[in-house]
Amino acid sequence: MASVHKEGTIVPKSRFSPEQAAVALRTAMKGLGTNEAEIIDVMSTHNNQQRQEILATFNSMLGRGLGTDEDALIEILCSRSNAQILAIKKAYKILYQSDLENDIVGDTSGIFKRLLVTQLAAGRDESGTVDPAIAAQDAHDLNEAVTNKLDTDGTTFNRIFCLRSYRQLKADFDAYHISYGKEIEDVIRAETSGDLMEGYLAIVRIAKNPPAYFAELLYKSMKGVGTKDSTLIRVVVTRSEVDMVQIKHAFQRLYGKSLRSFIKGDTSGDYKKLLLALCGASK
Repeated sequence: MASVHKEGTIVPKSRFSPEQAAVALRTAMKGLGTNEAEIIDVMSTHNNQQRQEILATFNSMLGRGLGTDEDALIEILCSRSNAQILAIKKAYKILYQSDLENDIVGDTSGIFKRLLVTQLAAGRDESGTVDPAIAAQDAHDLNEAVTNKLDTDGTTFNRIFCLRSYRQLKADFDAYHISYGKEIEDVIRAETSGDLMEGYLAIVRIAKNPPAYFAELLYKSMKGVGTKDSTLIRVVVTRSEVDMVQIKHAFQRLYGKSLRSFIKGDTSGDYKKLLLALCGASK
């Protein structure tokens, strides 16, 4: 999936020192009080790659680590580029002295495990080209797998969903609809369930409309009682330098309210200020 660098709200800090930034964060958090303004300044003036270096430095100083969940695994591994996945694996090894693939294999099972492991191999075509003949063949293979129950181990779906470019996948899904009269999302919901279903649906949504996919994640993180802070923070942080402008437009279009108004209504204090800073000044 191609990055849209001009649509971000965060740019890299020119004179960057992960050590100085980590020390600034540590100083802001020490003692009886917390210097929230300093924390916001550090987090909103560095891009994500720089923040990851700051995190690694901060963790090495304090020995702290972060957790994850299955929803996060789906979002991260199904939406990141090959280069980002490889960087994630490398950073995971450094931070936790453990192999990410081994940990995923140990914590998941079945076809869902195969889906994540295939994504983790970072073998997706990123050429951006679309071949109508491939779209027709993939649509046929998917239909055969569903109609004749030939995909009991997920081989066909995983091969297509994890290796084709997102643009090719969109053409595949269009070809499937034209040839067989069904939306691929409806087929996935009928034939799968649980985490596997959510993983496949995530890939479909990313292929069809990435900003809408992330807008939906943000909406669900704040809808109803309570806020899923981990999702809200992760999406805002990781998309702030990629396509946050497009995500904000998609959010407004889908839900009739601005993302900023949702954040203002669902968060408070310096947490709210940081999220709004990362989202940029416009609505």
